[in-house]
Amino acid sequence: MHISLKQIKQTMRIVVAFVFITIATIGISFCEGSSSVGCLQSERLALLRFKQDLVDPANRLVSWNSGQEDCCTWSGIVCDNLTGHVLELNLRTLPEKEFVSPVEEEARERSKFYGKINLSLLDLKFLRSLDLSNNNFEEFEIPGFLGSMQNLRYLNLSVNSFQGMIPPQLGNLSNLQYLGLGGLLEVKSLWWLSRLSLLKHLDLDGVDLSNSSESLQVIHTLPSLVKLKLSSCKLHHIPPQPIANFSSLASLDLSQNHFEGQIPDELQNLTSIRYLDLSENYFNSSMPSWLYRLRNLEELFLSNNSLQGLMDGLGNLSSIKVLDLSLNNFEGGMPVSFGRLCNLRSLSLERIILNQEISQVLNIFSKCVAEVLESLNLGHTQLFGPLTKQLGRFKNLKFLYLYENSISGPVPRSLGELSSLEVLYLSYNQFNETLSEIHFNNLTRLIGIEATGSSLMLTFLPHWVPPFKLLFLGLASCHLGPHFPSWLRSQKSLFYLDISNSSIFDTIPQYLFKFPLTFLNLSHNKFYGEIPNLIQSTQLDLIDLNSNNLSGLLPHIPINIYVLDLSNNAFSGSIFHQLCNEMNESKSLMQVLILSKNYFSGELSDCWMNWQQLKVLNLENNRFTGNLPPSIKTLTSL
Repeated sequence: MHISLKQIKQTMRIVVAFVFITIATIGISFCEGSSSVGCLQSERLALLRFKQDLVDPANRLVSWNSGQEDCCTWSGIVCDNLTGHVLELNLRTLPEKEFVSPVEEEARERSKFYGKINLSLLDLKFLRSLDLSNNNFEEFEIPGFLGSMQNLRYLNLSVNSFQGMIPPQLGNLSNLQYLGLGGLLEVKSLWWLSRLSLLKHLDLDGVDLSNSSESLQVIHTLPSLVKLKLSSCKLHHIPPQPIANFSSLASLDLSQNHFEGQIPDELQNLTSIRYLDLSENYFNSSMPSWLYRLRNLEELFLSNNSLQGLMDGLGNLSSIKVLDLSLNNFEGGMPVSFGRLCNLRSLSLERIILNQEISQVLNIFSKCVAEVLESLNLGHTQLFGPLTKQLGRFKNLKFLYLYENSISGPVPRSLGELSSLEVLYLSYNQFNETLSEIHFNNLTRLIGIEATGSSLMLTFLPHWVPPFKLLFLGLASCHLGPHFPSWLRSQKSLFYLDISNSSIFDTIPQYLFKFPLTFLNLSHNKFYGEIPNLIQSTQLDLIDLNSNNLSGLLPHIPINIYVLDLSNNAFSGSIFHQLCNEMNESKSLMQVLILSKNYFSGELSDCWMNWQQLKVLNLENNRFTGNLPPSIKTLTSL
C-alpha cells in the first residue's frame, strides 16, 4: 500500500498533538498536587511520625490520618503524579494582616503549629519544598539534619521563634534556591552560605549578624541572588565591595539596623533594584543624586531616619509605585515634581514638615497620579486651609490619613465619591459643620474611621443604615448626641469604639456588649442607668466609662480584662461580693482598676492576693469602712 508524504505528515501531526496533550495533562495534574498512583507507604508513615511531634491546636491536619490511605490528598502535601513521591510540604501559617479584628488575629495565632520537627522528614527523600514559616517552635533549635535533605530547593523556616545558632549543615543544600531563616537567631559565621550558588532568595530578618564580621562579604559571593532581606540584623556598616556586583539583585531590605551618616554609595550599582528598604536606621544626610537614576525602582522605604534637604529629585523615579519618606527632616514642602509619578500607588510623608495648604498639595497630583493613588499619608505635616472638592479626584484611594494638621472648614461632599475608601483618619484638625449620610452612602468598603478631636458633628437620618461594616471607630470629642447613634446597631464587627466626650445623654444599649469589642470608651458623656452583666464579654481588654451618671451595683466583670475605669459615676453597694467570689478559681489579669468618686460602701474584703497583676488601684472618695485588709500588701506591682 502506497502512503503519500501528505498522509505521513498528517499522521505525525496527530502523534505530536497526542504527546503534547498527554504532557499537558501530566503537568496540570502535577500542579494540582494529586497523584494517580498514590503516595508511597514509607513516606506516608514518615508524615504520620512527623505529625506525632507537632501540636495542632486548630486541627489543621485532620486529613492526616491512618484511615486516609493516599497522603497525596492530605492538606499541605504535593506529590509527583508519576512516582507518588512527596515533593512539597507546606504547613505555613498565614502572616498577620494590617487591619484585622482581634478575633481573627486570635484565631490565626491559635492555628500555629508548635512542638518539634521529627527526624522522619529524612524519609521524604524527594522533597523539594519545605515551608514551616509563621509557626511557633520557640523551645527548639533549627535541626541540623535538615542539611541532609539534598533535593530541597525551597526551605522557609522564617518567623518561627527558633532559638540558638543556625546550623551550618544547611550549607550542604546545594540545590537550594529559597532560604528563609528570619527570626531571633544567632550565627558565628556565614561561610557555609557560599556553597549555595543557586540561591535566589535569602531572608535573615532578625538574625544577629553582629558577631559575623564577614557576613556581607559571604553574601556577595552568591551569584544568583535576586532578593535579600537583612532587616534587624544589628548591622553597622556596609564594607566597600560587598554589594557592588549584585547586578541581578531586585530586592534589598536593610531596615532596622544601625547604619548612619550618608546612604552608602555602594548601593548605586544595584541597577536592577526594584525594592529598596533603608527605613529605621540613622542616616542623616541629604539624598544622594545617584538614587534618582535607579529608573527600575518601584518601592522605596526611607522612613524613620534623619534625612535632610529637598525631595524634588525623587520626581525622576518614573517607575516608583510605593514611596515612604515619613519621619525625616526634609525641607521645602512637597515638590511639584511628584506630579510626574504616574505609577505611584502609595505615598507617605507622615511627620515631615510640609507647611503647605492642603489644596496646594492635592493640586500637585496630576490626573495620572490621582487616578491610580491608593494610599496617601499626610498625617502631622503642618497642613492648613480648607479641604476642597478636589478630593473627589482620587477615585482609587483606599487609605487616607490627614490627622494632626490644621485643616479647617467643612469636609467636602466629594468625600462620598471615594468609593474604594477603606480607612479614613481625620483626627485633630479644625473641621466645622456637619457630616451626614451624603458623605458615606457610597463608601461600601469602609472598615475604619478615626476623627477624634476634630470637633465634627455627625447627623444622620433616624433610620439610616450604613453601607459599610466598620472594624474600628474613633469619634471622641465629636458631637453625636443627645441620643446614642442608632446607626451603630448595624456595626456588629466593631472591635474598637471610642465615642467619649460626644454629648450623649442616654442609656447604654444592651446590644453593644454583644459586639466583639476589645476596646470600649464611653467616658465623659451623660450616660445614665445601670450597665449590663459583662461576664460574657470575655474579649474586652479595656472599658472606660468614667465621668457619666451611671448607677446601680458593680456589674460582673470578666477576669481577663486589663483596664476598668468606672470613676466619677453614681455606683453603689459592695464591690467584693461581685469580684472576690469569682477570683477563687481564677486569677485576674487586671492591671488598672479605678473606682474612685462613687458611692461604693462596706468593708474591703481580703482577696487582693488574686489581683497580682494590678499596677494602678484607685478607690478614693467612696464610702468604704473598716481597715485595709492584709492581702493589700501582696500587690507588689502597684
